[in-house]
Amino acid sequence: METIAERYDTATHTRTRFEPNHVLLQDDGHWFGVRVEEWHSGPQELPESVLFQHGLVIHESVVPAEVHWSGRRPDRSGSSRGNVGLLPAGMPYSGRGFVPSTTLVMALAPEILSAIARPAGFSGVELMPAYGVHDPFIHASMKALAADVRAGYPLGALYGDSIVAALAMHLIRHHAADPRVAVNAPGAADWRRRRLREYIHDRLHEPLTLHELAAVAGLDVFSFARWFKKALGVPPYRFVLHARVERAKALLVASNASIADIALQSGFANQSHLTATFRRMVGPSPSQFRRLHAHRSASQSGANGGCT
Repeated sequence: METIAERYDTATHTRTRFEPNHVLLQDDGHWFGVRVEEWHSGPQELPESVLFQHGLVIHESVVPAEVHWSGRRPDRSGSSRGNVGLLPAGMPYSGRGFVPSTTLVMALAPEILSAIARPAGFSGVELMPAYGVHDPFIHASMKALAADVRAGYPLGALYGDSIVAALAMHLIRHHAADPRVAVNAPGAADWRRRRLREYIHDRLHEPLTLHELAAVAGLDVFSFARWFKKALGVPPYRFVLHARVERAKALLVASNASIADIALQSGFANQSHLTATFRRMVGPSPSQFRRLHAHRSASQSGANGGCT
């Protein structure tokens, strides 16, 4: 049986599935925005990854482990039996497990938390990362969902949906940054802005999609588009286009590569696409820009030489 849980590997830039040794339990998609599985895994090392959905995990035994979220110190506390790990969607993390373990895993769509929070007047939910947390409510909720899967959903989807709704509210109340503060406080989502800038600049030469960027930010596509413009001042496509032009300008100055090669290295479809965009946003064409900068550099060198 193959796991349904997916991750984005930041080293290989690939979307892939987790690979436990055995999948012991798997729901059949009975509930909206939630999947539950139980895995058995040997000692393993997980490269830096980004989850597309919030991840909740419970280990059935003491598990010495190390988890490292981007921009934070590694958590080497491991997890005791029944303790909970919270892995927010869009927040890069890596991990290492030192012993075999059986783990109950839940994938929770960020839209679930947003839908619960919105009627209360909150515009977003920022789940906080944690590992080895003692939280009986999360433990009991996940166990109840797993038991419902094993029993064949005797009460239908409504039973599980009700548990998920209560769990989502619990996460918002006890494991999320205060949404009211997150909306108003400058810098409350600095990690998201920083991660997106890094992610975009590292992959300017690749095709970038709104869904992909939204997943990195841990938001649904529509919330992401609104948040991005508010946080960075322009829509996502304009930000990426500006970054690609700046990359092209730097390459035109610092390298002797052909303009066609620079176009590809900067993420443009071809030289014509780069030239048209460059003219519109900068003024001169790429070749004119390169000549102007070379002339300016030569003039400055001559002036400096004349002063010595």
